[in-house]
Amino acid sequence: MPTRPTPVAARMTLATRSLALAALLLVPAALTAQAAPNLARLDSLVAAELARTMTPGVQIAVARDGKVVFSKGYGVADIETSRPVTPQTLFRVGSVTKMVPGAVLAPLAAGGELARLAPLS
Repeated sequence: MPTRPTPVAARMTLATRSLALAALLLVPAALTAQAAPNLARLDSLVAAELARTMTPGVQIAVARDGKVVFSKGYGVADIETSRPVTPQTLFRVGSVTKMVPGAVLAPLAAGGELARLAPLS
């Protein structure tokens, strides 16, 4: 039987979604000619979201045309040793990937292009 996520896990999932959204919205803009102000804003938003959700750390990467164009770590990867998150830090994926198909399929269902309750065949 599936277990309910702990409050900490639920907060981390929400934090992951919030930070992913911030990265999706701000990083592409930061890669333009006005990169410095946008990256400073991203840094500020990530720091605030980490504090608000009590998330120890996160790594954000953006790829364009198959190449990583932005990668940065925020916070700590290990709260016991205070090891910082870097662009090379690896995290366990866990259930975080479940939101990706939902984010892709929800607009299709809302637009009537996909029947949510149709049987899979």
